[in-house]
Amino acid sequence: MTNSTYLRGGLFGDQIWRVDASDNVTLHNTGSRLDITIDHTSQFGGDTRIHFVGPPIAGGPPPSPSAAYPGLEIPATITVHNSMSSSTIDGYSYILKNANGGSGIDFLGHPNDYGHFHNVNPQAFPGSLMQLFAPNGQPGALGGSSPFTPAGNRLVTDDDILPGQSKTLTGTGTGGTITLGSDHTPGTYGSFDLIFHPTYIANPQATVAMPRTPFDSLIAH
Repeated sequence: MTNSTYLRGGLFGDQIWRVDASDNVTLHNTGSRLDITIDHTSQFGGDTRIHFVGPPIAGGPPPSPSAAYPGLEIPATITVHNSMSSSTIDGYSYILKNANGGSGIDFLGHPNDYGHFHNVNPQAFPGSLMQLFAPNGQPGALGGSSPFTPAGNRLVTDDDILPGQSKTLTGTGTGGTITLGSDHTPGTYGSFDLIFHPTYIANPQATVAMPRTPFDSLIAH
C-alpha cells in the first residue's frame, strides 16, 4: 500500500479510521467526504482493493438486531478511469467485504454488522442495468435506507467504460454522493474492503481473451 488517508467515525467523530490504497488509486479527503479515483490499466482484469481500517472496540454488549453501534458513515464518490489504449471494461462490480466476515445481523433498515452502501443513484449509469444486493442475496435498497429493504454491499452493473473514459458512481446524497458505511459491533474492528471488480475486458487485439461472465450469472444467487 502506498496511499493512505484518515477519516473520523463514531457517534461523536471520536473514532479514527485509516484508508489504505495502492498507487493506482487517488484518495481526495476533504474531512467530510471522500472522492476515490481508480486508474485501471490491466487488460487482464484484476481487482482493486481499498482497505478501510477501523479502530478496535473493547467490551460492550453482544450484537443484537435492535442495537446501534455507530461506526463509519462517509459521503463518497467512486470514479474509475480506463487507462487502457484499446480495451473496454465491459461491466463491473463494487463490493464492500467485511474484514471479520460479519454475520449481517439486522438486515433491514440500517445494518449493524456488515459494510454497506446507502444513497446509490439508480440512474448513475443511464442505459445500463444496475442491481444492488445484500450479503444474504436479497435485493438491496437503492437511494436512501429503507425499513423494509436491506442495505446492499454488492453493486453490479453491465455499464461499459471505453478506453480513455471515466465513469463515476454518483449518489442521491449531498453533492451527488453515495455513503460508505460500516458499524462497529463490540469486540470487532468494523474494518472492510471496497473492491472494484471488472467483469470483462474487451480487447480486440488480445490473443488470449479474459473469460466473460454473463450479467445474469453475476446477479444469480
